[in-house]
Amino acid sequence: MKRIILIMCCFLSVFAWADDGRTTISLNGEWDFDQTELAFPPRKYTRKIPVPGLVHLARPKISQYEKFFKKPDGVELVEQFNFLERDYTPMYNWYKRKVFIDEKFKDEQLFLTIKKSQYVTRVFVNGHEVGASMECYTPMDFNITSAVKYGSDNEILIQVGDRAWLPSEAAGGTDKEKVHYLPGIWDDVFITATGKMWVDKVLFLPSLAKGLVTVKTLVRSLYPPQMLYGDKMKDSCKIEFCVKEKTTGRIVGKKMIEGEAKRDNRTYFETSISLDNPKAWTPDSPFLYEGEVSVYDQDELVDRYSVNFGMRDFSRKGKFFTLNGDKFYLRGSNITLQRFFEDPDCQALAWDREWVKKLMVDLPKSIDWNAMRICVGIVPDFWYDLCDEYGIVLQNEWLYWQNHGWDEQVRKEYTNWVWSDGNHPSIVIWDAINENWDSYIGNTLIPELKELDPTRIWDAGYMTSDQMGTNDEMDEPHPYRALTLMHSSELNDYFKNNPYNLGALHENWVGFSSILDAGVPQLVNEYGWIWLWRDGRPSKLTLNNYNYYLGENATPEQCRELQAYWLELETEWLRSERSVGGILAFVI
Repeated sequence: MKRIILIMCCFLSVFAWADDGRTTISLNGEWDFDQTELAFPPRKYTRKIPVPGLVHLARPKISQYEKFFKKPDGVELVEQFNFLERDYTPMYNWYKRKVFIDEKFKDEQLFLTIKKSQYVTRVFVNGHEVGASMECYTPMDFNITSAVKYGSDNEILIQVGDRAWLPSEAAGGTDKEKVHYLPGIWDDVFITATGKMWVDKVLFLPSLAKGLVTVKTLVRSLYPPQMLYGDKMKDSCKIEFCVKEKTTGRIVGKKMIEGEAKRDNRTYFETSISLDNPKAWTPDSPFLYEGEVSVYDQDELVDRYSVNFGMRDFSRKGKFFTLNGDKFYLRGSNITLQRFFEDPDCQALAWDREWVKKLMVDLPKSIDWNAMRICVGIVPDFWYDLCDEYGIVLQNEWLYWQNHGWDEQVRKEYTNWVWSDGNHPSIVIWDAINENWDSYIGNTLIPELKELDPTRIWDAGYMTSDQMGTNDEMDEPHPYRALTLMHSSELNDYFKNNPYNLGALHENWVGFSSILDAGVPQLVNEYGWIWLWRDGRPSKLTLNNYNYYLGENATPEQCRELQAYWLELETEWLRSERSVGGILAFVI
């Protein structure tokens, strides 16, 4: 039975919900905020900021706001940007608030979770540093038990750094078409109270064909480690797994296992649960189940955690994808949220549920799209929840375009990524790399992560079977032409001698033969690079192209008409090649 608790503190409301064994206190809402040039907290906080929300949402505005968001008077022809060549001063960003912690939690273990924060995050509670993390796109858990004052207000202070300070080992790639990387806390923040054992991570992995769910979980023991000879190293526990229909609450599967949890460590458990006549998750009928994990310590319930998942089998057969055994053709576009963060019109839209639903669900379904690619950087967790609930399939891409990160840290962050996002039935493709090659990721890490999650397909950027052998599950051909000449004075001559035959691009696109010869699905998840700004002006990358075809004084209406014509012909050409497994235009 879920209990709702309302705690009032310092004129701020903190919402908590309890599910026998676990209490969660949401810290979303307004925080005090300010910036400093040196790594010391401000003496006075002069701004407020919403959490989640990046630093551009602070009010009053941050002092360098105009440097991040000034719109140019005219289009500047720029091919790429080096984020180390900064036009601003990097700042430390400080989030502060107080929260009352009731005495009843005195015997509990308390963790502060930040689902996503960029870049380099340090957490202090009542003046004590409780942890730091360089991860930007996966949840961070900080044990705050020893720093908390019970029956009193507690000051929580979070420091977030600048992209320029992200350590070399961090798996945080760069996007050469971005100018600025806005820092901040950009997903939910909450405190969790549990017993001495808690569900750290869990995956409910479906097999619709077998009517089976494989459950993998990491249980973290918070008992102190063995200190003296003869002290205990492990504790016995029982773990109960339960599967319910999300809408009705009807239990359709349950199982209890016993084991031992290693003290002050994480212990892996795995089991499987049979379901009678499971209902399939599809874009047309996105049926959801709730998977629940309960941990018992000495027969006492100490933690209970639940996630939503769907029964669906996504795979490949020859050159095509399949969903629940049937051929499935992906139709849709791309979302580049990290780029949208730079747009002055972005504001808080990325955290507005109705706006996101319109973008990710309503508009795509209105034109019969069934898929979207989350491109060069993932999104807040509730975006995936919406796609789960309403039925949109996703290719989910890490922010890895230009290389950044040491192998072991990449392994850690990608593994956390699979654990944290792996219950979403909408995510059917893990996209490890964008338009690049990385032998460690393609040939070592992806096979390892396939062991953790065998229910999805992996895309490794421009790596094909030539570099990956049998590890290659799909390719992402991008039919862009004349890219090396895009900003060259030779571009016009090139187009005169090599007309862009929009109805038969195979005649002069050298990559077309690779689509025909490949033995794995070919997902064209980028094409149509004749981009425009929202106001109808050419983008920085395509200025020369519009000038060539329309002249330098073309109106926004003329530019939009050319773009629509171009995309129409290119889309139909791609659709006419029936060996392609899907087409996703770049970009919304």
